[in-house]
Amino acid sequence: MNKLTTSMLLVFLGLALSKATGFLREISYSSQFGASAAMDSYLVAFLIPSLIANIVAATVPPIFVPEYLTFQKKKTQGTNRTLNLFITYIFSFVILFIVLILIFSEMIGNWFVSGFNAEMQIQTIHLIRLLVPYAFCTSAIILINTLLQANRKVFLSSFIQVPVNLTTIIFVLLFSEKMGVSSIAAALYVSFILQMILLIMTLKKIRFRYMLQWKSSKQELLHLWKLVFPPVISSLLYYGYAITERILGSHLEEGSISYLAYAYKAVELPMSVVSIMISAVMYPLLSKLYVDQQASVFNQKLIRFVRLIFYGMLPLAVNCYIFNKEIVGILYVRGAFDLVDAGKTSSAMMIYTFIMIPMLLKELFNFAFFAKKNMTTPLKFTALEVLVYMMLAFLFHFTFHDYRWLAIAFTMAITIQALGLGYKSVRENNIPISITRVLKEISIILLLLVVSSLIGKIIYHYVFSA
Repeated sequence: MNKLTTSMLLVFLGLALSKATGFLREISYSSQFGASAAMDSYLVAFLIPSLIANIVAATVPPIFVPEYLTFQKKKTQGTNRTLNLFITYIFSFVILFIVLILIFSEMIGNWFVSGFNAEMQIQTIHLIRLLVPYAFCTSAIILINTLLQANRKVFLSSFIQVPVNLTTIIFVLLFSEKMGVSSIAAALYVSFILQMILLIMTLKKIRFRYMLQWKSSKQELLHLWKLVFPPVISSLLYYGYAITERILGSHLEEGSISYLAYAYKAVELPMSVVSIMISAVMYPLLSKLYVDQQASVFNQKLIRFVRLIFYGMLPLAVNCYIFNKEIVGILYVRGAFDLVDAGKTSSAMMIYTFIMIPMLLKELFNFAFFAKKNMTTPLKFTALEVLVYMMLAFLFHFTFHDYRWLAIAFTMAITIQALGLGYKSVRENNIPISITRVLKEISIILLLLVVSSLIGKIIYHYVFSA
């Protein structure tokens, strides 16, 4: 068994545990809070720390992994110094951002939830203040996870979400009656301590050591700026999605934000397995191939990963579309989450099934560019994607005033970006395109689509209809 296969199996094992506990976590949310005003407030409040974490997640792996692999290969002190400066500046940014958010939390909260009533606005601002410091915790976990992935220690990296899920479930079930949605925030901080204990034990075996460094030359600062600027801007642009959705959603019927969030979570469960494989296994491999100047092997692996996404996700996407009501029922319908909530959530889920393949292709192509230290191309396409989404979202919102049209706008924008990145990737990597091969792949995909649909309908007829 080769190293790639072993890594993928380890990731799958860790993800199986993470997804199983994540499944139970979603059940605890829907059971205790449903699609309520409190859950809407939490989703808006958590947007801010997740924005900071997303910037770190978008910045650290694309920059840290290639630099670290170069450091390992050349064993030069200069690259080590670059990494130290990078880490110092990243966490300085995170701390500064947290402080500013805490100072202006009331103004930010009122702006985000202008459509909420006064009580929901007060609750949202309270949750923002409670959750924002967690951004530092998440950033630390992201950095350590990236270091582990660069050293091919992928099992713990994929397993590390389990303590978060289990702690959240316990806190929500035990303390939600007294603390409300604040019980989720308490669980996040406790789980961070558990995560750090596990990660620090593993870090002892890794050669890299961080040293606090502030002073840098103009060349070093310019080098870091060129690396950091595109993913930071790309991340900020990408969060235009969530900000637009929350602002517009606050003006729709109560629960609209929750309906969209629950629906996306339902399709994200199968997507996240492949997504973490891309970041934990495929991206370090592509980075190493680029560093080793193996262009032909790089292209072969990229094509292979594209095929794996299509062949693996198409049956899942088709069956998620067919069984959207049943999946929502299994995941969420209990406690505070009633059948009305289920119907509205399943409507959004049907739309989101169309992003399952484009979303993963977009992520793969982005990482292929990151592996070659090309941060500009993903940035340009992200800007285009967000611009398309915002235009469509506002147009659909004022035309139809229905939360489902926000999901349609999101699906259309993601698909456009995936197509654009795929075309650009083929051109830049000089990947030969054979009409015969393309027709063959399309035939296989169509056959897979038909078979998946037939299997889904048979299962529906004999299992659910009965």
